[in-house]
Amino acid sequence: MAGLFFANWKEGAVTPEKTRDPLGNPTRDGVLQEYVVFDEDQVVKVPGYLTPAEAATLPCAALTAWNALIEKGKINPGKTVLIQGTGGVALFAAQFSLMSGAQVILLSSSDEKLERAGQLGISQLINYRKSPNWEKAVLDITEGKGVDHVVEVVGGNSVDRSISAVASNGVFHRSA
Repeated sequence: MAGLFFANWKEGAVTPEKTRDPLGNPTRDGVLQEYVVFDEDQVVKVPGYLTPAEAATLPCAALTAWNALIEKGKINPGKTVLIQGTGGVALFAAQFSLMSGAQVILLSSSDEKLERAGQLGISQLINYRKSPNWEKAVLDITEGKGVDHVVEVVGGNSVDRSISAVASNGVFHRSA
């Protein structure tokens, strides 16, 4: 079983009531402990084929990416998605985008991580240390149009650059 990050959000649109008391906030302990007690309606069954490490990413990282791109973004074939990094939210976002038939452009500072991302089927890979003006590289890839979706997980100075890379009718998903 895995604990729900937002135990009060079972379905539908996000509301303040549904996101009250997430795991690990000042009023509710997280799960970095040997034993955790949950109410039965605050857990979901984990598929048996997942390891505990894999299952641990589902309640937060996977649902963040799913909600952004599938639920809110309504991503579909032919769209382009810019994803920053190779963390949990980023890799789930990449896989959901690919699953939906979208083209993925992924940023990382590590050639090794970019190579591994390429093994997932991502063909547009940018090392932002080697291409410090990565937003221009994104615009080149999209022939000046910009991407349909940005999954912004970095924050800071990256936000303005991400906005520069998004299409005029694009969607900006921020989780940082």
